[in-house]
Amino acid sequence: MSWLRDNNVFVGTIDESDLILGKFNIVNDFILINHILLSGKYYIYCRSCLNSLPTLGGFIVRTRRVYNIELHIAREKNKLLAHLKKWEKSINALIFKQ
Repeated sequence: MSWLRDNNVFVGTIDESDLILGKFNIVNDFILINHILLSGKYYIYCRSCLNSLPTLGGFIVRTRRVYNIELHIAREKNKLLAHLKKWEKSINALIFKQ
């Protein structure tokens, strides 16, 4: 989550219940944080099914793919503003992190 903090996404503290249930209305960016948490859990699960270790670089690549898919869907449904509002703080991290 440090790469999110580096991009001004206020994460706050995350305890076990936040990992399981997510964060709700506690911070402004809770939609993005919950999406990243769910995506991260799924990425870890997928890597374990492949008997492979998850990496931050691999997770960022996968998150980039999710971002691009959601961007395509938002354009088709004419909901680009909602998409950009959700992802605005993490776009730099997705573009420049390797």
